[in-house]
Amino acid sequence: MPIRQIDLSTQSLSKSEYRKILPRANSSVDEAIEKIKPILQRVKVGDEKVLKQLAVEFDGVSPKNIKVANEDLINALAQLDPKIKAALEVAINQVRKVAQDQIPHSKTLQEIALPIDEKNA
Repeated sequence: MPIRQIDLSTQSLSKSEYRKILPRANSSVDEAIEKIKPILQRVKVGDEKVLKQLAVEFDGVSPKNIKVANEDLINALAQLDPKIKAALEVAINQVRKVAQDQIPHSKTLQEIALPIDEKNA
């Protein structure tokens, strides 16, 4: 199934309007997790042979190598639609910001001198 592109950058919509426009999954996150657990387990305990088998099952391709050659990555980037590249860069930056916001900020504890009652010490 091809990925749909929806450009809402020029619109100001309410939450309910966004919900009407943007597609949503028909299942819950918990259901999705249960469906992918066996696949994740295969990846976790498997080797390159298992990864190649999964590529055949899900993508219909039989890769010679799992690792993509640097030259192929450079060529793919050069051929990437500039609008797609820009959208990916925005998404990457947003994920980075969210991840940074989730990192706990360091807190400094100050030493506090409390009087000690010799009777209770």
